Amino acid sequence: MDRNEKAKTIEELYPIKDLVKDIHIESTLDGRRIHTFSSASTEAFLKEWLALRLQDPKELNDAWNENKMIFLEFELTNGITFRHSYNLETKVFPIGAVGNETIGDIINKEYSSIE
Repeated sequence: MDRNEKAKTIEELYPIKDLVKDIHIESTLDGRRIHTFSSASTEAFLKEWLALRLQDPKELNDAWNENKMIFLEFELTNGITFRHSYNLETKVFPIGAVGNETIGDIINKEYSSIE
C-alpha cells in the first residue's frame, strides 16, 4: 500500500477536516449506499477518526475479519468520494488505524438503524 509514511494521524494522511459533506454506509454486496450518518454522528465521527494514530497496516492483519466488515463512503463537498472498510468486531481500519470506543459506538448506532 502506498501512503505518506510521515503521516502520524489520519488527519495528516487525509487533510479533509471541514470538507466532508456526508458519510454513508455502503452495501458490501454491490457498493450501493444503504445509510447516511446523521449530521451529529458525522461531526462526532470525524472528530475522533481524524485524530486516530496510524500504525503499520501489516501489524493489524490478524485483527481483520471479512465477515464483520462494512464499507464507509466519505462524500466530500466537492463531490469526490472515497471508501474505507471497517471491522465491526475489532474496530480496525485497514489503513493502519484502530477505532476507539466512541467511533465504535457511532458506527454501531448508525449501522443498527439500517432496516
